[in-house]
This record gives sequence, structure tokens and C-alpha cells, in this order.
Amino acid sequence: MSDKMDMRISGSSTMPGGEYGKVSISGSGKVQGNLKCESLSCSGAGKVKGDMVAQNVSCSGSVKVEGSMDCREKLSTSGSFQCTGPVEAQELKCSGSFQAMGKVTGGEFRISGAMRAEAGVHCREFRSSGSTRIQGDLEAEHVRLKGITEISGLLNAETIEISAGASSEIGDIGVGTITVRQEDTTFRFFGFSIGRTPSLRTNSIEGDRVELEYTTAMVVRGKEVIIGEGCKIDRVEYTETFQAQPGTVGQAVKI
Repeated sequence: MSDKMDMRISGSSTMPGGEYGKVSISGSGKVQGNLKCESLSCSGAGKVKGDMVAQNVSCSGSVKVEGSMDCREKLSTSGSFQCTGPVEAQELKCSGSFQAMGKVTGGEFRISGAMRAEAGVHCREFRSSGSTRIQGDLEAEHVRLKGITEISGLLNAETIEISAGASSEIGDIGVGTITVRQEDTTFRFFGFSIGRTPSLRTNSIEGDRVELEYTTAMVVRGKEVIIGEGCKIDRVEYTETFQAQPGTVGQAVKI
């Protein structure tokens, strides 16, 4: 058992920073200074006016950290989590809202709610089925995107799978293997297909194997390139094989 004192706030209270065991907030709690604890559980409104280090964080209410956040194991939010500095988490699970002003780094990230990162994301595995908005780059080994994605910089990964029912925008993409598919959101009216629009817009894609549908890009470079329906690619540069649906590519060059 831990010899550190636990902190429990069920009303409205302000506590000093320091080292604690379990921190539980079900009311309105403020921590004045840096906080180090084994776990933080918040179903109310919590604010940490300083840096925070914890093994586990669970937020079903509202948590704001005015500093940096170092979560050694799992950070889970089904409520609202905000951090004004960088965030590090071995596992991030977001079914609510997550916002970080600093860079977000860690292991496995699962986003089914809304994520906003103002200084880039670097992790081992990134999966999003909600709304992801990243200012800067997203770097990971494996990326799966489904939903709405906005990345202003470079998306760099070994494997990327994009299945979007809504339009997504990414600055540039560097990858080993990428597959882009659009969810079948077609509405049929008297036999006519209505409502299918490009699922991905990007400046450039460069990878070993590139397979695309409903993608708009200025240039695509790869060893093996397959351009499917709904694409609008200005230029394709390939080294081994190339296939394209008629009218999807402006110029194709073997290099």
C-alpha cells in the first residue's frame, strides 16, 4: 500500500500541490502548484495550476492542467481534458474531448471523440474514428483514420489506412503503405448516386505502395501506385507499376 495521503474533493476546495496517492474530484477542486499522484479520477471540475505527473488519469468531468502532463500509464477521458503544455501518455483513450497546446507523445492513442493538438503528435499507434485536428505533424508507426481529420503538416507512418465518410485534409503524406477508401455514404435517388465527394485532400503522397480512392492530390510518388475511382491526381511518378481509372490522373511518369 502507498504511504502517500489521498486527496478527495466532493464540494468546492483548493489544495496545495505536492505528492499524493489517489486524487478524487467529484465537486470543484483546484490544486495550487505541481501535482504528483498515483491516480486522478475526476467526475466534477478539476484544475491543476502547474505540472502534473500521474500513473493513471480518468476524466468523466472536466480537467484542466496549466502546465505539462506526464501520464505513465493510461489517460482516459470521456469528458473534457485540456492541457496548456506538452502531454505524454503511454495510452490515450478519448471518447470525449482532448486538447493540448504542447506536443502530444506516447504509445497507443484511440480517439473516438474529439482531439485537438496544437503542436503535433508522435506516438506508436494512432487510431481515430472521431474528429482529429492537429497543427503540425503526426508521426506514428501505424495510423488508422475514420471520420474527420485535419493535419496541417506531415503525416508520416509505416502503414496508413484511411476510411473516411467525411472530407479530410492533410498537408503531406510520407508512408510505406497507404490505402484510402471512402465509406459508402451514397444516397440513391431514382437510380442516381448522390453525395459521394473526395474523402481526402492533400498536397503530396510519397510511399512504396499507394492505393487510393476519392483522393485529391497534386503529386503522388511510389513504387506501386493504384489510382481508383473518385480521384483527382495532377501528377503520378512511379518506379515499378501503375494503374489508374480513366480520367483520374493528369500526367503519369515512370522514373
